[in-house]
Amino acid sequence: MVTKPLNVCIIREVEMAIFNSHVLILQKKGVRKINACGDGTGYSLTIKKHYATVTMKKKDKAKPKGKKTFVYSFKMLDLESKMYVAYGMSLKSEKQAFDRAMKMLEYIDVEMKSVRLDRYYSFPSYVDKFERC
Repeated sequence: MVTKPLNVCIIREVEMAIFNSHVLILQKKGVRKINACGDGTGYSLTIKKHYATVTMKKKDKAKPKGKKTFVYSFKMLDLESKMYVAYGMSLKSEKQAFDRAMKMLEYIDVEMKSVRLDRYYSFPSYVDKFERC
């Protein structure tokens, strides 16, 4: 029998407790049908680089090779209640953070009436993902 280290089990339990609390708060606030907005960004892990500056210089090729220098996040916000509905984090890319936020949306009982995103997410492949929500 293979067992996971205790700290991994505790982390999973904490994640589950926080997620369940988040869902209960959304239900209590009556967040059901939402007009949402979402945006992604990167947070620098060093003081030498700034996410916006690096992406401006390199356009879409802002992912540095080798060491991880950014943590990427994507957050979805309900415009009426001003509450975060879903979020995703990634060390790899902003797209992976977006995919994780969309995965979280699948588990929450929320219907999207509309969503506002920046032009990066205006491609048909992204629009199709919102049809499931």
